[in-house]
Amino acid sequence: MLVFRNIDAAESHPVETWGFEGLLTALDRGGLSQWRRIGEAVRNDPWGKVASGLEEVFQVAEDSGAVALLQKVLSDARQTDKQSFGEQFTVLLEEAGMTQAQAAAFLGTSRTRVNSYCNGAVTPSAIVVERLRQKVLHHREFLA
Repeated sequence: MLVFRNIDAAESHPVETWGFEGLLTALDRGGLSQWRRIGEAVRNDPWGKVASGLEEVFQVAEDSGAVALLQKVLSDARQTDKQSFGEQFTVLLEEAGMTQAQAAAFLGTSRTRVNSYCNGAVTPSAIVVERLRQKVLHHREFLA
């Protein structure tokens, strides 16, 4: 059992309550069970509180093996998140009845840029997504 010092959290508490000191303790003195819990929290929210705290912990943690493992988990979770968004962007294109080339012309960008949105390599701005959503709404009204 891992014991935290100088913080108001216990190992049994949600990882989100551990904070910097708890995460650091778990990396340096914990084991697979704690690392799994951290990994699960990161996969559930790859840009959230635990993930950002973990990035800071990586800078000072002494267990290079745990750091390497959890850096990979964080990287994979963020890539999965981007790919998921890319899939959602592709669905928007389909719902708008547009090819990537048509979307590029509509959005004022290149087809390769739209392709990078679809495969998750690049995340479009909120304005781009909103313009595409509006196009979907107009397309649905047209078909109705």
